[in-house]
Amino acid sequence: MDIEKHLILVKNEDKTGQIKYCEYTNSKWTVIFNNNSKPYTYSYLSIEWYKNPKIISHENCVVYENFQPLSGVVKIITFGKYVRIFFKTGCIKTYNSSSIVIEESCLKNKKAHICFEYLKELVGFVSVKGEDDVSLLSKQYNRITYISPKSVLAAYLEKKLLKKENEEIQQPIFPFGFNISQKEATKKAISEKLSVIEGPPGTGKTQTILNIIANAVINNKTVAVVSNNNSATSNVFEKLQKYGMDFIAAPLGNRDNKEKFFKDQKNEYPDMKSWNLPSSEIHSLKEKLVHRGKKLDEMLEYKNEEAKLKEELSVLDVEYNYFEKYYKNLDASHSIFKSFFSIRADEIMEIIINYKRKARKGAIPFRTKLYNLIVYGIYSFKIYKDNPEKIIPFLQNRYYEEKIDELKAQIHLFQHLLDPREKPHFVFFCWILCA
Repeated sequence: MDIEKHLILVKNEDKTGQIKYCEYTNSKWTVIFNNNSKPYTYSYLSIEWYKNPKIISHENCVVYENFQPLSGVVKIITFGKYVRIFFKTGCIKTYNSSSIVIEESCLKNKKAHICFEYLKELVGFVSVKGEDDVSLLSKQYNRITYISPKSVLAAYLEKKLLKKENEEIQQPIFPFGFNISQKEATKKAISEKLSVIEGPPGTGKTQTILNIIANAVINNKTVAVVSNNNSATSNVFEKLQKYGMDFIAAPLGNRDNKEKFFKDQKNEYPDMKSWNLPSSEIHSLKEKLVHRGKKLDEMLEYKNEEAKLKEELSVLDVEYNYFEKYYKNLDASHSIFKSFFSIRADEIMEIIINYKRKARKGAIPFRTKLYNLIVYGIYSFKIYKDNPEKIIPFLQNRYYEEKIDELKAQIHLFQHLLDPREKPHFVFFCWILCA
């Protein structure tokens, strides 16, 4: 039988290519196979015969079996309930349609096709040309005959908004360490369709990539790490080697890498029996991950705030050093500034701003002095008798001193919160009261 026109299943096995004759008469099937002329009889339910198939162009689609892509497909024929697929190797297989998904390229969409054709034409003018005077990018674009409708590129070509992944991702893991920005980058990478991570050398991009790989693997995903140079991908692979995880990766890319990879294969899977955990233990670990994840978020916020405060203190220290050189040359140290209670740095800054505004108009009015007494507790009015050119630097010096002390106190607080040996709750409560 012509396998491109018929599909005959004998007791659920595809025997089409082996059958020379098949007919249903007298409530039974009569079958003659190619290798002999003896007729075989089968009951009605033992034979399924499908005709008039539909041919699907393989050039503009990808075939998935149980969500895994099939490579080397050269022809697809559908018989309704079944699909017959021809492969480049000469292999021919018949699948139940329920296990097969045929995904057509987004380029069949007119809008996407026009946009892609425009890009193909554009790269011919803007990219580097080879020895044959043909754009290098044009060669790559011309090889593209299929674009998944679920891809980011398809959304771009069709001018569609990107949507978050619908699949539920379990609590992220970070086996390679992280800080708050790396944590956020990893979470977005596994939940968004497109994520861009930028940063200068030494900021932990490779570490973030390793965490993304770990989360993809634990969620039964595959990962392609690509770069325009081998050193970047080699860096990731070397890190996996360091942790004994390189067996999950295939360093491919150029022809030499591919040949070396397949040559080095030992046809043996690594022993991962110790990796198998009872379901109860897995459930317990997931609960711990959620609980500790929340605690880590809290600690990372503390760490982030501490880093911001240290950066602010560093800038302020430099600024204050320059100011001190100027302040020492002024005769402003004798100025008197007395208050019923301590005044915060931001309040001193408010006093400076108000004082400057009032001093421009002449003498400081009594209502301003009264306001400062009620709001800030400044009960000594002698300060208002000094020259504004001395009072303002004096107040600025007080601001710097208070601000630096406040920043140091806050940094000390976060260091207590981050130290597992400390019990910072009382310190935190006292700091809130003082503030």
